[in-house]
Amino acid sequence: MLPGAAMGVAARMIFVTFQMVAAAFVGTKFLSPLDMAGAALLGRVPLEQSFPLKFAALAVLLFYVVVSAACGAIFGTLSAVGPIRQSRWALLVAAMVFGSLLWLVNFTLVAQGAPLRLPAASPVVYFVTHTFFFGMPLALTLSVRFKCSRLPLETLHP
Repeated sequence: MLPGAAMGVAARMIFVTFQMVAAAFVGTKFLSPLDMAGAALLGRVPLEQSFPLKFAALAVLLFYVVVSAACGAIFGTLSAVGPIRQSRWALLVAAMVFGSLLWLVNFTLVAQGAPLRLPAASPVVYFVTHTFFFGMPLALTLSVRFKCSRLPLETLHP
């Protein structure tokens, strides 16, 4: 459970970093992904209007750490049993499915109460970020921790 929590936090930091770089790339504020997450935590008013930006960013990052640790612990616990733990490929697929499910939960439950503020905040963009920038890093870091065996190349291409 603890390795999953730690790896969930590591995966979320990759996720957040990607979101912030992507936000800057499309021309919005670098911290705007934190603003979106802060809407769920601190209210619907843009963070810079209701709280000092440093406080809001710190609160949202702390929120991200707690939620990510919980998600990582859940996935780590579920993946520690059964055949998923034995194969890096199985762990990768399972974690990407888990990231997709997090995206689904995010948009069906959480995002209903918090308006999205990024111009690029389409469901496709967030599906990709949850799947590839949370699920994949979670799997790769856990596979190192679990010491998963690699799938032989011959089984992929007979």
